[in-house]
Amino acid sequence: MRAEVIVTLIGVGLLVAALAGYLSIIAYHLTKVSFTLGTVLIGVRAIANQTEPLEGVVDSIATDVAAMDDALKDLVEAATASSSQPLESSTRVAPSMPPTQQLRRGRPRVSSQRLQRR
Repeated sequence: MRAEVIVTLIGVGLLVAALAGYLSIIAYHLTKVSFTLGTVLIGVRAIANQTEPLEGVVDSIATDVAAMDDALKDLVEAATASSSQPLESSTRVAPSMPPTQQLRRGRPRVSSQRLQRR
């Protein structure tokens, strides 16, 4: 064989080997991307599954808010109707503090500046 043919065959062989190397690297990266996309897809499906019953909860909240609105309207009407009559001192009741605020009263408060120093 002539020298030109041998050099051409070696050049073609090197080109094929380089292309095969690049294709194997691309295949490796596509496998990693496929795994990552599968993980993300599983996470998205889990989030969709967990938020699926949200519509029923929102409907029940809307019903509760409507009931509170009606009750507050009744209270306002009762207060305006009885505003012409003075309240006796024995019927007044001091508002009590909710239990969560009673618990918080005993704890010392930490300023945000002291937290930033730590």
